[in-house]
Amino acid sequence: MRYILRLMGETEINFTHAGHGTGRMRAWKQKPFARVKLNHLSERNFLMHRNPLDTAVSVYFQIHKHELPKMNKRNLSYIKSGLLLKLPPQNIQRFVLHPVFGIENICKFNRAWLDYFSEHLPDCPIISYEDATSDLRAVIQLFERYLEISECDIDEILSKCHFSEMKKVELQGKSNELRLHGPSKDPNAMKVRKGIVQGYTEYLDEDTIKKAQQIAHAYGFEV
Repeated sequence: MRYILRLMGETEINFTHAGHGTGRMRAWKQKPFARVKLNHLSERNFLMHRNPLDTAVSVYFQIHKHELPKMNKRNLSYIKSGLLLKLPPQNIQRFVLHPVFGIENICKFNRAWLDYFSEHLPDCPIISYEDATSDLRAVIQLFERYLEISECDIDEILSKCHFSEMKKVELQGKSNELRLHGPSKDPNAMKVRKGIVQGYTEYLDEDTIKKAQQIAHAYGFEV
């Protein structure tokens, strides 16, 4: 979505994970819910989210294929976690059911934001990854109206944002605009991996999926 909005025009847009992400997970901390900052309440806000189980699988690959293998400040925090015997599980089945790294923490975060937008920002759009996958044209048109962006060439944007085109860009190493990881011999190490809804079925067994569904259902999500 970041790339799509860039292609749509020169509108300045600030993206945030709102305090959630692998940084928070590494610290094993459940930070208080942040809400939209007061100085941004009068601006055009919108919320984007994704199937929490697909997100958990994506986080697994982000941590194990990118963050843990690299020696940098981020990696040092994992070393500290390792000394405390708190490293993220290497087994993907255990990872997605983990209370900090897995689906439950993601569901808590998504539910808090969805409820917050519903109560405090009811006129602001909520867009899911699944919405964009099923009808990207409609999502682009929504952004045009809501952000008051002059009409753009939607067909051109759709062609550039097609999954196969984005994968080609990453394989060519031209990843700055897309914030991609770059080419890799391991397909699971790439940012553009599958591009499908419920892709978790390719990685998780039936028992794990059932347990994850129960967790998601408790927070009002169907995965």
